[in-house]
Amino acid sequence: MLLSLLVFACTTEAETGAADTAADTADSGGDSAATGPGTLAISVQMDDDMVADLAEDGESAHAMVSGSIYIETDVEAFSGPIEGAVSLGDFTVDVDLTPDGGPSAVIYTSEPIDPQIVYVLGCMDTDVDLECGSVGDPVTNPVSNKVIVVAEAETPFTMVLGLRRP
Repeated sequence: MLLSLLVFACTTEAETGAADTAADTADSGGDSAATGPGTLAISVQMDDDMVADLAEDGESAHAMVSGSIYIETDVEAFSGPIEGAVSLGDFTVDVDLTPDGGPSAVIYTSEPIDPQIVYVLGCMDTDVDLECGSVGDPVTNPVSNKVIVVAEAETPFTMVLGLRRP
């Protein structure tokens, strides 16, 4: 499932924290001799201001969230997956981020993935048009959704729906 996402080049301190967290996780992750695959335990979060904006627009933060995991080389930091990118895993889950935007409980645990840097990209279909990522839907910004899969460990990661598609 290839999600076409329009992404702005806006990076806040909160967004850069995702990459810092990934590096910290890798630095502190278990046995340095570990080389086998690991998994991602993915939750989702949205800024509470965005939840309020959705409500003002008559939309809900209780909707289907779809996402995909891509290797680092298959994603451009400010535009999303490159043409022909193949995901390492896809998910679609009903999530309720009302009233405070999350973070949710774990919504998806990946199949084993070789240790590497990946992007977790996705969207929430808040207008229930059955097309996640349409105009106005909350989407991810690749810059804030990059994580290191730690060898032989389950890495917790929060996918941030950080902006609404214009």
